[in-house]
Amino acid sequence: MIRSYPPTSPRTTWLEAPLRPFILIDTRIVGGPGKGLFQFLRHAPREAANRFEPTLAHFTYPDGALTEFERRAGELGIPRVSIETSAPFDRTTLRHALALIRARGANIIQSHGYKSHLYAFILRRLTGIPWVAFAHGWTAEDLKVRLYHLIDRAVLPSADTVVAVSSTLHRMIARWRGGERPTELI
Repeated sequence: MIRSYPPTSPRTTWLEAPLRPFILIDTRIVGGPGKGLFQFLRHAPREAANRFEPTLAHFTYPDGALTEFERRAGELGIPRVSIETSAPFDRTTLRHALALIRARGANIIQSHGYKSHLYAFILRRLTGIPWVAFAHGWTAEDLKVRLYHLIDRAVLPSADTVVAVSSTLHRMIARWRGGERPTELI
């Protein structure tokens, strides 16, 4: 029997329990990952009825400016929570994310992008909740961005499942993960 995380009763399978993903993303713009999330979040609840209770969590920064991502989510009526951050890795941000996961009863962590992957890696270790990482690809315009690739290469093998958005990316990540853990392709 496949059980929900955490099981709601000894006889509840993941198909019966509410799915409460904690969806973590760090973006100011509405690029490919944001568009995909918005499309999914606008249409999935209709099909899942009351069994789908997502939390869309995104990082916000000290400048306080309303981002394109936040503005578009508001226009579409997609509820979200903000996780304030002031540094590339911020322990206060991590504690806030952990408190949100617990308060909302999240039973899966979903991440998009290197920063979200790093936080999800740590949150998964702290909570034991399964982690699904979405790999959207990388650019290499400077040393800083290439270092972000190293973060992904270090943490993605630990995800319970990685979802790649291209066949080339899928093959690369499957090699990193050694073929023992699920790597899916959209």
